[in-house]
Amino acid sequence: MEAIQAVAEPRPAGSPVRVLVESIRNDGISLMAAAYLNALSGGRVEARSGALNPAAEPLRTVVDVMAEDGVPIDAAYPKPATEDVAAAADVVVTMLVRHPFPRARGQRLEAWDFDDPAGLGTDEVRRIRDRVRRRAAEFLAQLDR
Repeated sequence: MEAIQAVAEPRPAGSPVRVLVESIRNDGISLMAAAYLNALSGGRVEARSGALNPAAEPLRTVVDVMAEDGVPIDAAYPKPATEDVAAAADVVVTMLVRHPFPRARGQRLEAWDFDDPAGLGTDEVRRIRDRVRRRAAEFLAQLDR
C-alpha cells in the first residue's frame, strides 16, 4: 500500500488549502469528507485522507451512497497518514481519532466527529453522508470569510 505523498514547500498565496482528513481506518467517513471537500470547493481545497491503521478496502455501503450523491469514490482506497503528510497540511481534520503527530507551525486542527459507518445499514450511512456533506460545506463557507 502506497503512502500519500507530502508536499513539503509552503503553500503559495492563492493556491489551494491543503487538508488532511485523518481517521482510524480510512474506509468510510474520512473518504467521504475528503471527497466532498474536493468536489464542493471549486479548486480552493486539495483534500487527502489517511488512516492510523488503514483498512484493506473502503466500506461498500460508503462507496454506494457516495455514488448515489454524484461524488463517486470507487477509485479511493485506504491510505496511511504519516507524519510528513500531516506536516504538509494546512488543516488537519480528525474523525473519531486523535491527531498523533506534532502540529506544524500555523497548522489548524479540527475534530469532526460522526458515527462510524462500519456495520450500519444503507439508510444510516446515507444520514452520515448527508451530515459529512453539510460539515464540508460549512468548512468551505468559513474559508470565504
